[in-house]
Amino acid sequence: MKSKFLVLKVLNKVRKVPISKIAFFETHGKETYTFIDFTEIYWDNIPLKVYEEKLKKDGFYRISRKQLINIQHVREIICGATTILVMDSGDRFTVSQRKISKVIKAFQETGI
Repeated sequence: MKSKFLVLKVLNKVRKVPISKIAFFETHGKETYTFIDFTEIYWDNIPLKVYEEKLKKDGFYRISRKQLINIQHVREIICGATTILVMDSGDRFTVSQRKISKVIKAFQETGI
């Protein structure tokens, strides 16, 4: 099976990144940050909605207005008064109430 890639354009670089290595996207103002393997960060001015549309069939889920996560990099989900995703890196994100059931279902489907 051929690996899928996302082409990121940052300043004077154009880089091809395997989708499986992208952990999550986070937006701050008009900038979107791409976190690759939790070790590299790229930023651009492409709206999060564009990435959401491009990657919706590749295991990426919008968990809030500011975050789009790769479900393959989620270690656990803590359900309570607020639902928290714990990423492989230990980063924690709060899931929007409207998104909880879809994210939990997707997480459960990643197992055998």
